[in-house]
Amino acid sequence: MKNSEKSTPLANSFINIDFAIMKSERIMKKKKDDITKREADVLKLVVKGLGNKEIAKMLFITSHTVKAHLSQIYKKLGVTNRTAAAIKAEEIIRHQDLKRP
Repeated sequence: MKNSEKSTPLANSFINIDFAIMKSERIMKKKKDDITKREADVLKLVVKGLGNKEIAKMLFITSHTVKAHLSQIYKKLGVTNRTAAAIKAEEIIRHQDLKRP
């Protein structure tokens, strides 16, 4: 092995740090894009056909909070309205059911 090919402990630590940073960035991105439990609660009720006021009453939150959750759901699912969100949710559920043994 030539001198230029040898890894130094310092070089290895930088490689490990870079790897750890890239891995944590991927984890953070994944978590940011995941639907929260509360957003899932809202989405389940949207799929059932409930309106914002009905969802708010059932979850003990304001209709403004429902709208905020829906806005985040739309972004995370890549849709622009509640109908598309409901369809996408159904597709995800169906896909997950197909994966189960």
